[in-house]
Amino acid sequence: MPFTIQPAEGPTFVNREEELKDMLGTLKDASSTMGFALYGKRRMGKTSILKEIHGRLLKEKNIVPIYFSIWDIIERNVVEFTRELSMAIVEGYRPHLSLPHKTKELLGLPINFIKNIFSGLKLSVDVQDSLTFIFSLGKEKKIEQGILIDTVFALPEKLAKETKKKTVLFIDEFPDITDIKTNGKRLEDAIIKKVRTIQEGYKRTSLNISGSTRRTMESAVLSSASAFYRQFIVKEIGPFSKEAVRELMDRNLVKRKISKEGVDVLYDFTAGIPFYVQFIGRLLNKYANEKIETDIVKKAIDEFLTQEGDFIFKEELEKLSDKEKLIVTTMAAKDLSSFSGISEALSNQVTNIGRYLIYLEEKDMVQKEERGVYTFTDPIFKKWLKRKF
Repeated sequence: MPFTIQPAEGPTFVNREEELKDMLGTLKDASSTMGFALYGKRRMGKTSILKEIHGRLLKEKNIVPIYFSIWDIIERNVVEFTRELSMAIVEGYRPHLSLPHKTKELLGLPINFIKNIFSGLKLSVDVQDSLTFIFSLGKEKKIEQGILIDTVFALPEKLAKETKKKTVLFIDEFPDITDIKTNGKRLEDAIIKKVRTIQEGYKRTSLNISGSTRRTMESAVLSSASAFYRQFIVKEIGPFSKEAVRELMDRNLVKRKISKEGVDVLYDFTAGIPFYVQFIGRLLNKYANEKIETDIVKKAIDEFLTQEGDFIFKEELEKLSDKEKLIVTTMAAKDLSSFSGISEALSNQVTNIGRYLIYLEEKDMVQKEERGVYTFTDPIFKKWLKRKF
């Protein structure tokens, strides 16, 4: 089986059996609306878990799973968000509605034509009106923003009731919903509170979310002050175990095996982070040795850092301000983690270090381990910085 740097699902999915068993057992229950909140650092495989469960639930007769990522929204405004999420929901239900057209095909049609299509289906007037409203977005000039949010999050429940199914809605990177704008202003926590209010009325819909940044997940779900506090079964998604890394290598390396020592080197470098394990696995498949020893693994790691690392990390680094770049490069080059050490090293170049560390936390570059101690969220990013600078 091939290694993949895209979210793994189906044959490429490995490990996480405990998480899958728990989640599938709950989500398959037609009488339960309980959902899950997955959180963990970037590249840990949260999206892979959501997509794998989505794929497995597609085989269930009375379940309609729908996957949507906030990161797929380009303009980040309310109209675009509402339209794209609605399209995903309707497309998921299309086989159960006997809708002859793909949802994207309907967007360019006149409103009257769309009304005729929905009126020809055996749907309640309420559902017909909701669908017509959604597909008229962009054609009507004045639309109340709050009505858009109400309509899109009420839609999965309406369709579930109409078809006597259960909706399982997955929203990836959910906390980023606060960045959606209306009239140029971010909705912030107001949209999370509105979604929470709508979710309280769900009888046939299970909302499931994920998030990469600890600070934003705390604001949305984890802290006692958050709107969704104790409304989800929370699961922290961590790295692969060394055994899972070996399983992935044994399964996907083509006509060659990796030695125990090779796995040790690979695991020590990647820290078990699935994205990097998969990426270096792809590089290892290029070598013709029948058995991959530590020298080959080190060669692949070196290739990753010198070539692929530039492609992966340079864009992330460029998103930082000059002072933020100086802080992270100094932390990496000098192995600094204490606030006092960072401040001392940059005392003549950066004032108010604490403020910039907060910015870096918000951008998910560093995390506060304890009072006065900051570490890199992604240890491989640190290794790349150390080599580069």
